[in-house]
Amino acid sequence: MLIKKSDQQVLKVGILLPQSRQYPKAALNFLNGMKLYFTINENYFERGRAELVVEDVGIGTESISVEKAHKLMVQDQVVAITGLLEPMIGLEVAKMTNMADKPTLFSGLGESAISSAKVSKNLYFNTLQFWQSYFLLGQYIAENLDKPINIITSFYDCGYDPLKAFRLGVKSKGRSIHEEVILKAENQEELKAELNQKPISGNDHLYALLLHPNMLRQVMELSSDQINEMVTTPFYDGKNSSLKYWAFPDWGEQNSLTDKLRQATREYFEAEPDIFSILGYQQGQLVYEALKNLSDPGLDNENIINTWKNFDQETVLGRSFFNPDDHSLKSPISVFKGKSLNDQEILKVATFPLYSHHEEMDELYNPKNAYTNPYMFF
Repeated sequence: MLIKKSDQQVLKVGILLPQSRQYPKAALNFLNGMKLYFTINENYFERGRAELVVEDVGIGTESISVEKAHKLMVQDQVVAITGLLEPMIGLEVAKMTNMADKPTLFSGLGESAISSAKVSKNLYFNTLQFWQSYFLLGQYIAENLDKPINIITSFYDCGYDPLKAFRLGVKSKGRSIHEEVILKAENQEELKAELNQKPISGNDHLYALLLHPNMLRQVMELSSDQINEMVTTPFYDGKNSSLKYWAFPDWGEQNSLTDKLRQATREYFEAEPDIFSILGYQQGQLVYEALKNLSDPGLDNENIINTWKNFDQETVLGRSFFNPDDHSLKSPISVFKGKSLNDQEILKVATFPLYSHHEEMDELYNPKNAYTNPYMFF
């Protein structure tokens, strides 16, 4: 009935995946990214092949995520827990997996700020550090543009930690937000009516449009001709004459891993890799390297943790992996200016901890304030 670990021919890896009505391909592309790494690299290790065991956590609530992680450990006997989870939920899952010393690694956009004191010893993150990007963007705007700063945001599927981080970046440089408008519209007709009452126009103010992509595109269509300069998310793919500022971590565009991912995604899926397939591919690499070091079954947990703890960041796509001992900025973040993603210039690159000397950051670490939707930008 029981099989000795040394006799098992499969190394099972548990994967927790959420659903998103707004971005249904997020989980699928993440999983495909992981599978892709195990496809273009030989899926065979000293103790057998790897098997990815997937559990759907629905909208990713704490109770469901913890329950599914427990099932992966007890029933499936996985060697590690991974997946695509919002960081605050990941913390709660790791509290449970930590009691079993089960190595746990979650990917995410870095949309929530969490204190390293809350991170259990078995938990690692693979992240694109969104809130750090918005903090840096707020700092840059406050230092280099002297126009009054107006924030335009929305209750519609909006992520709040990046929004708060942008505010704090502005504040850390001695500036303040001139005005903040929260749109309540949920469709284009409502938006037109609302913008007629609160027009977004004028070149004497700088508008920061921190909106869900659907709402952002609609606002751009209705207002961009009246705005010369604006701050926006890094994923607006429309074309207009407005000058835009945004920030984003270094993806390592010249990295050989990037080339392999792009080529393999075209070959297997006839598509270009998106942000979630990139995260999945990174996750695949981190898991793959850990499985290579599993020779002694009695040391599985220790060897996986040691692999992640000592992982060479330079070999990770985008260099966005960090461990819980130091929650500061690990991956370079650039501030861009341009009219589109194809017409841009880099204004600043930050590679240092952004926030270690700012008491205001305590606001972001307050779990009562922590709510975000990880899909707001897609």
